Amino acid sequence: MRNGYKVYDSDTHITPSAEVLEPFLSRRIQELTDLDQYKVPIKTGLAGETRPEPWSHNYRFQPIPGWQGGAIRVLGEAAPDPSRKRRFQTFRGKVHPTEGGQERAEVRIKDMDTEGIDVAFMVSLGAEHHEDPEVQMEFIRAQHRFFDSFCSYDPHRLKTALVPTPVDVKGSVEEIKRWGNASWCVVIQPYFPPDFP
Repeated sequence: MRNGYKVYDSDTHITPSAEVLEPFLSRRIQELTDLDQYKVPIKTGLAGETRPEPWSHNYRFQPIPGWQGGAIRVLGEAAPDPSRKRRFQTFRGKVHPTEGGQERAEVRIKDMDTEGIDVAFMVSLGAEHHEDPEVQMEFIRAQHRFFDSFCSYDPHRLKTALVPTPVDVKGSVEEIKRWGNASWCVVIQPYFPPDFP
């Protein structure tokens, strides 16, 4: 509470590293693909700070234009411009997010207390698009299991989205039925593949 008002942060992110997400993945994923080929080191923190080695990793199946190595396209331009480089936004906070806040709920809650945030809606950035719908669905299931574990630390303060995909409607409906009433699930945020109509 701040001045009698409850403070909601509706644009914080949650992206568990590959190392943290792995225990939530099913055995089936190992049969479908070699995950090591998709690991990329996390060299930059949430506020643009440079992370020291040893790095943890994210899974990246394909780059997101302008954000993960793809060419940047500016509104009004006909196509991405490969010569344009992405700049990190200027961080406006007083302290950088604590390392581990993406993966350990007690760290996230401590940062929320420092910032005066009562409830955080965490935008999921982890359900990347894989060319194999079964691989993508395995990652979505793992992500939901992670959310359930993470948010159960303080279910009244930690909220996020359920992330179905149109490439597996049946699997997505099953996930909605499984998690739709979970305390952390406050919205459904479909993940559409690039150029999906």
